[in-house]
Amino acid sequence: MNRTTIVLLISRNNYLQQFLSHIELLECNTDITNIIAVVDGDASLYTDVRNFIEFSKFNQRLHSAHRLFGTH
Repeated sequence: MNRTTIVLLISRNNYLQQFLSHIELLECNTDITNIIAVVDGDASLYTDVRNFIEFSKFNQRLHSAHRLFGTH
């Protein structure tokens, strides 16, 4: 099965919430879809993007795998 990687290049806050919300609504198999966010901005922008990724459906897969395999 082919893997899909979504690469986000983020450099400003304009429309960030709306954009990230659309990524969350993508219909995709999170078992084979990865997301990489590259942040070119200040610490506040990094924190906003990190928080989104932490609570997204993509990160939920990681937490499920950690529970399943007992990794940290």
